[in-house]
Amino acid sequence: MDSVPLLEEFMNISAQIRQSVHIITEYYENHLQPFFDAADDDLLWIGPAENQWMQGKATILAAFAQEDGTHHLTFTMSNISATPVSCGPHACEIILTYLVYTYYPSGAMTVHDQRLHYTWRDKKVTGPDGKSVMVPKIAVVHISNAFPYDERDKIYPVHYDEMKVPVTVSPVTGQRITINGQNHVCHFLVANSILYIETGTRSPYTVVHTLTSTFDSVDSLSKLEKQYGSIFLRIHASFIVNPLFVQSIRRFELTLTDGTVLPVPDRKYAKVAKALQEWGKLEQKFQRIFL
Repeated sequence: MDSVPLLEEFMNISAQIRQSVHIITEYYENHLQPFFDAADDDLLWIGPAENQWMQGKATILAAFAQEDGTHHLTFTMSNISATPVSCGPHACEIILTYLVYTYYPSGAMTVHDQRLHYTWRDKKVTGPDGKSVMVPKIAVVHISNAFPYDERDKIYPVHYDEMKVPVTVSPVTGQRITINGQNHVCHFLVANSILYIETGTRSPYTVVHTLTSTFDSVDSLSKLEKQYGSIFLRIHASFIVNPLFVQSIRRFELTLTDGTVLPVPDRKYAKVAKALQEWGKLEQKFQRIFL
């Protein structure tokens, strides 16, 4: 039987995920050059609005040039999830999902649940030394905005007329960290959106609890603690928490701001309580300096 090739034996998927996320985060900072640099000459760009269908890098550059410096919109992005699909030796599809907040000069704000689909393909280009090299270029960009959907519906919006207008909340901003999900999904999360992380039933995998969702990660608790020890506090063999969301601690449990109660072992209670106290002092000092 033929062996199944590993994902990383194809196009450098990790690199393309990082580049995809970099391009869209820069794009919503109104820095468009990374997108232009990665665009193929025959790029097909499909936007989320009516008639937003353009083909050819020159055409797309001309369209963006018409708005250069004329709009005064600013943007903020939520957590980003990246999913690679249909990857081969010289091509890969990468889908990003996130919320994007748009701020208008009038003070108004809108939020969209956005999906971004990149098609990356290797393109032969001539390097500085005159030799031909293969460089990943974006062949297709397809952006779509999801509309509100009733959780009772699976495919068709049968209950659409019963939908309530969702309440728009302000985004969580700050440092982003990377956590690997299942099926090669990569999550780029604002650290201050994570409540706590626990060891899952299929150890050493973990379950990540954020302000808005919960997902499984293939990263171990020990790995995440080692990588992000300045952000999270280990309170138990099976739990690390974000001290920002600790509401109270008593023998022998800790309560988060969302009401979640987590155990704190007797032997770790004093150490955890002291660590939370010290973290609180540092946080207060930080706020005095920067607020």
